[in-house]
Amino acid sequence: MPIREVADAAGAERYLRDQLIDGTTLAQLVLNRIDFGSGKFRIAMPDAIDQTPPFDFKSGILRPEGDEEMLVARVLKSFIGDPHCAVLMQETQLEISDRYTDRYLKENGYEHLLVAYKEEIYWAVAGEQLANVTDDKMLSLVKSTSPNPFSAFFYVGTMPPSKTLTDSDFEQILKGLVAVAVDALDFESFLIWWRDELVPMPNGVQ
Repeated sequence: MPIREVADAAGAERYLRDQLIDGTTLAQLVLNRIDFGSGKFRIAMPDAIDQTPPFDFKSGILRPEGDEEMLVARVLKSFIGDPHCAVLMQETQLEISDRYTDRYLKENGYEHLLVAYKEEIYWAVAGEQLANVTDDKMLSLVKSTSPNPFSAFFYVGTMPPSKTLTDSDFEQILKGLVAVAVDALDFESFLIWWRDELVPMPNGVQ
């Protein structure tokens, strides 16, 4: 099952923008300041699916075959295997002030991944330890973030030293932004915008 280049690039950009518009501060910055013409759109789905425009990225025409999500988990692991690369995944269903946030994080073993910008929560995914987890565990982490909408931001750089993100941190992320992934096909796959000139798409998933 490949991650395929999207035939309907204009439709893919519209869908990506629609997914980002209800997102966090970082999503809004990406939406307003990134030129999506500088990268390629890809999606994990079977070759048998007809991509003739207009393509329905939200629900798709045919159902995926089952391993699309796992492919994206492997892309994420491969990307953060480089110590100079990191990913922030937005969280839109929890806030720092929510009374159940601490309990949720501890119950799922994710408290060490939490970084915050004001009331917003992001999952910081980077480092050798996470790069070496099983594919199932990485997919579980992806699925633990809010699905409506899901957005992950891949960038060249290290995680901020503080658990509190600043405007300066966001500027550095935008400067080194390599890719954005959003959920697609009823959250059974992901649409990925990727800048290959910054970091090539991991081998075997082009």
